[in-house]
Amino acid sequence: MISRGGCDGEPRATARRFTGRGAARQRRRGGRPAARQRHRAVGRPGYGGIPVAPGGPGAEGSAESARSRRRSHPTDPLAALPLRTPRLTLRPFVPEDTDAVHAYQRLPEMARYLYRPPRTRAQSAAVLAVPPAWEEAGDRVALAVCPAPPVPGGPALVGEVSVTLRDAGARQAEIGWTLHPGAEGRGYATEAARALARLAFTTLGAHRLYARVDEENTASRRLCERLGMRQEALLRENDVRDGQWGSECVYAVLAREFGDDGNHADPGAPGGPGGFGG
Repeated sequence: MISRGGCDGEPRATARRFTGRGAARQRRRGGRPAARQRHRAVGRPGYGGIPVAPGGPGAEGSAESARSRRRSHPTDPLAALPLRTPRLTLRPFVPEDTDAVHAYQRLPEMARYLYRPPRTRAQSAAVLAVPPAWEEAGDRVALAVCPAPPVPGGPALVGEVSVTLRDAGARQAEIGWTLHPGAEGRGYATEAARALARLAFTTLGAHRLYARVDEENTASRRLCERLGMRQEALLRENDVRDGQWGSECVYAVLAREFGDDGNHADPGAPGGPGGFGG
């Protein structure tokens, strides 16, 4: 299960291979993906590390409101970690996770909806080395999805979930997920994504959370719906994969709309264990 917005900064949700398009497409084209153009960091003064011009209009009020927001929504994501759900522990990555992550990031079927080649081990290690941050546009929190307790005979790390700050001023964030194919069908992706969404809306203070999912990624689209997201857009043939046009769905939910139903897993649902956004 995968979504474009995953640990490697390529947020597009996918299911039963949930993957996310994003950074790879941006690097190829040398510009911002179409789905991100509306979410450019416009720099609303006084929030998320965006400075206020000294003596500028409203500078004093903006600075005070920014301090107030930071007090109510700490920007140090590590303070709230790890996250624990009935069946999972979501924790920051460590260098020792490289082999476990590369085990699924190297699979061609996992890269399908990410619109980039499978990762090398060195690339996987480089991605994991980026520490969690939440101050400026582009900062993200990526977490390892670990069953607790581990499934007998199964891997200790089964995937990843991530949330990326896309616009600090407007508090727009993008969520993504990737699950090892061998962990699909148990509802892990839904459980992990719901816990991360709750973190984004509470501790991190996001106003709107969105996911970009390939139109053919049915599992990730269903996962978005289980999170209470609505489909806001369908971008027809906005990217090319192996010479074939692909379309992208944009799902989103606002903080006031998010209903945390207690991390109900959904065992056996499409896009369960196995991909970002399941």
